[in-house]
Amino acid sequence: MRKTCPMDHAHRAGRYIQQPTGYKAFIPAPLPPVPPIEFGGELQTLLSAADRDIGRLDALATLLPNPDLFVAMYVRHEAVLSSQIEGTQSTLEDVLAYEAEALRDDTPRDIEEVRYSLEGEVEEFLERREGGERKAFLTVAVTLLDLSSKESAGLVVFQNTYRLESPIPEKGGAGFAAGMSRAMSQFSRQVISDIGSALRGR
Repeated sequence: MRKTCPMDHAHRAGRYIQQPTGYKAFIPAPLPPVPPIEFGGELQTLLSAADRDIGRLDALATLLPNPDLFVAMYVRHEAVLSSQIEGTQSTLEDVLAYEAEALRDDTPRDIEEVRYSLEGEVEEFLERREGGERKAFLTVAVTLLDLSSKESAGLVVFQNTYRLESPIPEKGGAGFAAGMSRAMSQFSRQVISDIGSALRGR
């Protein structure tokens, strides 16, 4: 049986551990957690309420004539908010007008930037040894969405997973950063070229 120590509360999720190459990595704590999760009282009440709410939502979804259209509106709304962070001026109304081909004279010119949404997920960002050589490994999954598509089947324009590697020229964090920088440069060139090809002619 694992014993509880005073520091368990502070490091319940895990700890930052110094790595041989000079950086710190977050190492998750083993499961089950210490101290254990207490399923009772307020937590049980909250879980029960969440179950009921999910059940209500599931029941309401069966009443929707076109669930894809309902979800698509939220996807477009999120894309508008993300684009505004980057400085675009288009609103959700502008996006819907663009899709309906009912543009006004005062429609912002950056409306095209809201039509497409590029999503990505870093799956690997690490250092490994292969054949005695230290290498930086980068794996990124990329998806390009056409938010003007009215059907789920036409939503995904392009999807790919990129796996890149680059030698690490020297020991320590600086060497890893140099190797990863080269891998990221390769990734940038490839993804820009592939997306350009996917959008050509649309």
